[in-house]
Amino acid sequence: MSLLSRLEAALERVAEGGAERVFGGRLDLVAVGQELYNQAVEVSRPGGAGPLAPNAFGVHLSLADYGHFQGEVEALQARYAVSLWGRLRESGYGLTAPPSVLITPLDELPAGSFRVETAFRETVPAFSLSNLTGRATVHRLETPATVGRDMECSLRIDGGGVSRRHARFIWEHGRFAVVDLNSKNGTFVNGVRVPQAALEPGDVVTLGDAALRFEPEIGGLPMGDDR
Repeated sequence: MSLLSRLEAALERVAEGGAERVFGGRLDLVAVGQELYNQAVEVSRPGGAGPLAPNAFGVHLSLADYGHFQGEVEALQARYAVSLWGRLRESGYGLTAPPSVLITPLDELPAGSFRVETAFRETVPAFSLSNLTGRATVHRLETPATVGRDMECSLRIDGGGVSRRHARFIWEHGRFAVVDLNSKNGTFVNGVRVPQAALEPGDVVTLGDAALRFEPEIGGLPMGDDR
């Protein structure tokens, strides 16, 4: 099992109430993930629909530890961001955008130690829609985004059965969602017609004849990468 797969499994166990050190060496990667969550909760502030957690995180490692993981830093950042987003949502914390995690070296830290920083940043949640019908194309969009046949839509689709303003993709209470705009033929998520529905990575949104795979952007990388 790869380091990333082991880390993902360990973070899931931590989220379920189990804590264990499963990585050799001086730096405990599971402890880093737990501290990211602890700091998010500690510095959260009141929001309109409940507590609001920070969305920007920095992890400082010693030069030695950073060098050890240097080839996997981007993948580690994405894994931590994905795990953190899921845990915060399940705990009832809102976010202004999916969390980003940046791992950097700090020469003053001894090997095996780390430091976590948090911030609230004004960012626009982004996602991609992969067209599964016709030519294979990927469209990167920022929320809110409207999809339909109208030239003024964020993404214009000419497929059969697509209304002029068919659906809107939004970020709400720490989640992405799609909202049907009273379209003639309806909006479907994984084959089920919905007036509005929260979206998870890999969900297929169907608008008329157009099938679109949804992938949120998180941690600087699409969640669909390296899975």
